[in-house]
Amino acid sequence: MIVPNARFATDNEWDIPTLDITMQARYVDMPFVAWGSRKRSSEHCGTYHFYVDDYRFTALWKDPSKLLKSRCVAAVEPNITNSLDSPKAYVLWSIYQKRWMARYWQSCGVRIWVDLNVPTEFEDLLFLGVPKQWRAYMTHGYSDRLDATVNEYCAACTHHGNDDILFTVYGGGHEVKQLCNDHGWVWVAERMDRVQGRIIA
Repeated sequence: MIVPNARFATDNEWDIPTLDITMQARYVDMPFVAWGSRKRSSEHCGTYHFYVDDYRFTALWKDPSKLLKSRCVAAVEPNITNSLDSPKAYVLWSIYQKRWMARYWQSCGVRIWVDLNVPTEFEDLLFLGVPKQWRAYMTHGYSDRLDATVNEYCAACTHHGNDDILFTVYGGGHEVKQLCNDHGWVWVAERMDRVQGRIIA
């Protein structure tokens, strides 16, 4: 498959592509699988996520069509690692990369979740290219950072204009699962939680 040198429509001064509102995720299509955890030649009819070490998916920027070959139904935007020490220019570049890949995948029929797992200090960049009407948001949960998950939810609600969003949290163990239950959010267990039997349904 030839990946086009495409320029998508944008709503911001940085030319970060605007996501297609008609191709957002409607629910969590299962199975929910980490990119790099299956053979590239195997087909996957659920959702791919990128809450893994960056080295597993950096090649997708060079050839994002690799995800399309899996025939997945949906994908979470690549979660490119940023920290409080990251230069703002680098964070902006990572937002451009994941949003461009997401928009390209949408154009080929893949539904998208917007990734919120970015330090709150860069919240002013987080929603570049995300329409106000967008509802499908995903983040990674951490048992020692419950406040961060709540803040991400609040940021998404503020951007959308109300709390009518589909907010989903991946991993984090019992504490995060309970937080999701308390707030009516969707929660998906991490693979290691299932393997080690730490999560009780």
